[in-house]
Amino acid sequence: SRRPVFHIGANKAGSTTLQEALFARHPEILSLGKPADRKSPGDAIRAVDAIRAACENGTAPASDEVHGLWRRAIVNAEGRLPVFSHEELIRHRYYPSQDPKRLPKAIVDMAGPVRVVIVTRHQIDLIESLYIHKSNVTTYLPPDRWLAANSDWISTYRFHDVADAWAGVVGEENVGVFLFEELVRDTKSFAARLAG
Repeated sequence: SRRPVFHIGANKAGSTTLQEALFARHPEILSLGKPADRKSPGDAIRAVDAIRAACENGTAPASDEVHGLWRRAIVNAEGRLPVFSHEELIRHRYYPSQDPKRLPKAIVDMAGPVRVVIVTRHQIDLIESLYIHKSNVTTYLPPDRWLAANSDWISTYRFHDVADAWAGVVGEENVGVFLFEELVRDTKSFAARLAG
């Protein structure tokens, strides 16, 4: 069978577009992550949330629980490719310097061999988009003050560290790094590379 795909982000790099226009609608994809029903998120999301919580706590996930949830999530795949999409999985807190492979190992322990999709974005454009997304009338700060107030958080957007952690667990050939700019500029080429 084909390896499940984990699309882990990044934020403000077309994740919602991929989730809603491709993963949720493609007849050959079993969409397991976002978009999800907020009241009943599904077994796959509950399994990955348990892994995320364990990684943040520094504990081991309840292996039997996450295995059972994952098996229930994919039981009706019927030949479709399981795709789990959730841009929170790119957050640097899941890849601490003392054990950056912790989350990838837990995912592979749960789901078996997987492929990973990371969509990155030009850093300046990403920061501009984050600023626009996070600013509103009640929290508005001028750009220089916003950058200063969020410099620690912004510095955690180190996608190369995340890609290296996954490649160290699943193999470099199973980690695809794509550019948001290509999705915008040449959707057909982006789609062909993604399908490949």
